[in-house]
Amino acid sequence: MYKLFADYHTHTVWSHGKGSVQDNVNAAMAAGLETLGISDHAPGHLFYGVRDMQGYMDAIHTQQQICAGKLRLLAGIELNLTGMHGQYDLPAQYRDQFDFVIMGFHKGARPADFTSFFEYYIARSISGSSKRLKVKATDAYIAALMKKEITILSHPGYAINIDKVEVAKACLEAGTLFEINTSHTGLEAAEIVDIAKTGVKFLVSSDAHVPDRIAQVDVALQKAIAAGLSEKEIINIRRKD
Repeated sequence: MYKLFADYHTHTVWSHGKGSVQDNVNAAMAAGLETLGISDHAPGHLFYGVRDMQGYMDAIHTQQQICAGKLRLLAGIELNLTGMHGQYDLPAQYRDQFDFVIMGFHKGARPADFTSFFEYYIARSISGSSKRLKVKATDAYIAALMKKEITILSHPGYAINIDKVEVAKACLEAGTLFEINTSHTGLEAAEIVDIAKTGVKFLVSSDAHVPDRIAQVDVALQKAIAAGLSEKEIINIRRKD
């Protein structure tokens, strides 16, 4: 019924994926994609953020030259929400070199300050579903989005409770896409129905950490279709001929 033509959320060995940039490119072409995004984790992640940013960018640029005319390869990064005031770890010297920017909350990211460490790790572990923390986390997401640097919001609600509808409203205002993620399956079709009422645009992503998972978005797409979404709301699918 639908064909995926772009997968923007994929990882390589530069963070904690299992394949090289070239491996991901080969998998994307084998899957018939037109566009592939490489979006490894930003340096603020304590365990698997990119440690050699120039090497990472060079690896992508090399493959861009090799696959030119066959696949549109984009250089991206997946930022970590690090602070309660919307801080994130976008490398300042590279901010103009990325084709797109993803952001989300991740366990193991380096907190921006002590307050953020307490709220994101101590308070969340004690009472992760509390109304107070949900409000604070929602405000942090919205503050990050209002900087208007984020192309895609990754797996909203993963690992921390937020008001997804309010965050979707902020995505709409900021021009940020709301991701339906295949690897993190917490977002339910009923929630997507309410989120879609805001008018926000969506994309479906594999969040592939191995090349064989690139373009595998069936779980996300099935939820989206169950929620009544179509190619009008999802920017990286089209109807099959």
